[in-house]
Amino acid sequence: MAIKKTPLAIRFWRKVDKSGDCWLWTGSTNGRYGKMKENGRFLYAHRASVIVDGREIPDGMEIDHLCRNKLCVNPKHLDIVTPQVNVARMFLFKRLTLSRKYTDTRGEQHGA
Repeated sequence: MAIKKTPLAIRFWRKVDKSGDCWLWTGSTNGRYGKMKENGRFLYAHRASVIVDGREIPDGMEIDHLCRNKLCVNPKHLDIVTPQVNVARMFLFKRLTLSRKYTDTRGEQHGA
């Protein structure tokens, strides 16, 4: 008698806290991103979210967290992009964040 495996979607949703705008992964992580096992291999939780949402991730494409929360698995916050777009958005976000918060010559912090 073969052991029946629990479908990805069921295993995925068991580990998601949907109490906020960002749906947070509550399962295991690699220190930065959520992860789970699928077919004997690790699968990032944000990629699993996109798959469970019914979208296909073409080879070579990445998932960009539009909310910038690496544990967020809300499919509305996840965009399938090229690695170049993902890196460009990351640098743009960091640049915008740094421009909002700076320290003047007297050592006083300004901005958000």
